Amino acid sequence: MTLDTAWGLDIYRVVLFPLFTSGTNKGGIQAADEAAYEGFEVPGPVSFEFNFGSPRTIPNVSQGRVNDTIILPSLDPKTGVLRCSYNSQTLNAMLTGAEITTVGAANVIDEGTDLEGQEIQCGMLLQQLVSHDDDGNVVWVSDACPKVTLVPSPTSYNENALVKEYNIALSPSTKRLWGELLVAGTHGNTKTVKSNVVSNNKFNVIGWLGDNVATDFTLPVAKPGILSSAAKVWNFATGAAEAGVWDDADVPTTFTPTVKPSAGELLICTYEW
Repeated sequence: MTLDTAWGLDIYRVVLFPLFTSGTNKGGIQAADEAAYEGFEVPGPVSFEFNFGSPRTIPNVSQGRVNDTIILPSLDPKTGVLRCSYNSQTLNAMLTGAEITTVGAANVIDEGTDLEGQEIQCGMLLQQLVSHDDDGNVVWVSDACPKVTLVPSPTSYNENALVKEYNIALSPSTKRLWGELLVAGTHGNTKTVKSNVVSNNKFNVIGWLGDNVATDFTLPVAKPGILSSAAKVWNFATGAAEAGVWDDADVPTTFTPTVKPSAGELLICTYEW
């Protein structure tokens, strides 16, 4: 089927990937070893809204009329709002740096602390529940954001008590979430705040970290790959595809790079499941 126009339903999945903040892998997914790092799946996502701001229209006015009009980008920040039906202390601690402590048998985390403004930067993968193209074929629509900062808002004691909001700032990156370097001649742009993905099956992103020992890298058992032709591995440092082979053409599970990854070398895999 032709992957182009798609219309969708509800939000299906939100995954956050804390990013490295220094070193060779700065800006890349914080994988730990050759085991697949799948990020942190946000529990109970309800909705997500992007706000890119309105473009500025600047008219050329003379002799009492508009002769020409140009449009320039908005000067408003690019933001978003994520709403969830669950309030996760683990997620809030990861984002804010506050620790979960115990008081007796209870878990306690502080909110509105002196850590405000120091929230970590993450990569983010969003997916719609079910989407269809113009012919009614099922497709999957995802948005991959390479650099986002989420600030959790406190839950309220009212009719919206079951709504947990996260205010989100989106920052541009020279690489896509999976490390692909944006090149003007290929992509038509050199910086992006998100990449819109339309796929035949559920799109997924995972990370591996080399240690100069491991030669095989395996996909998550619970999310097996569909067709090796739909899977690709990226070297985050170079921003280029990593050469190698999959173990199977129909149901790929293991990727073997042509060159053994050195210690700390970050590989990111995009595939469908």
